[in-house]
Amino acid sequence: MGGFVSGLIFIKLFDIIPRLGLSEGLRKYTGRKTTPRLQSILPQKQSGELDLAGIIKITPKEAADGTKKLISIPYGLRKKNLIVTVPPGVKEGTRLRLKGLGQKKIGGNQGDLFLDVRIID
Repeated sequence: MGGFVSGLIFIKLFDIIPRLGLSEGLRKYTGRKTTPRLQSILPQKQSGELDLAGIIKITPKEAADGTKKLISIPYGLRKKNLIVTVPPGVKEGTRLRLKGLGQKKIGGNQGDLFLDVRIID
């Protein structure tokens, strides 16, 4: 009987919380603090250039404090793993440049890999 009564109380409580506007305050304490340490990046070609572009996803806490992520970049049948340092105070849409990780040209020139920062909740 006690479990049934407490279940009814929690159902009513969880129904009232969003209407009181407490969910934003609670999200700060219950939200995800970090993203997975290993992220797979699927680079896309830039139009007519040697540079590549990809997306790295971090949380607001990681954006404020800075973080290190291990990224996996596919190159043909192999994958290249790198550690990327995201500086503290980074904003949505910031581009991180990884020098020399773009496409290679026959003459020896090589482009860069640009990672766009996406802040997720």
